[in-house]
Amino acid sequence: MKRTIKIKLDILVKDILPTIEQYTAAYNHVCRIGWNDCDFNGVSLHHKSYFYCRKAFNLPSALAISSRVRATEALKFAHSNLKKKNKQ
Repeated sequence: MKRTIKIKLDILVKDILPTIEQYTAAYNHVCRIGWNDCDFNGVSLHHKSYFYCRKAFNLPSALAISSRVRATEALKFAHSNLKKKNKQ
């Protein structure tokens, strides 16, 4: 059995904003690596970016991995759209 509970977080924007900015910077970094190397494989991008994202953007492991997963999804989507556009 699973239960889902909605909890409203009482966090000020100024407290969470630095983390959001670091996450976005890590996401953009992974996108840049993937696009420049024509690499759309999540495992390969993980090896290329994980330790740098942890150190440079001071992210916990879960957020570093999550930013890479989101970037991989975006790269694959952009690449497939580009392929579709070139076929037309």
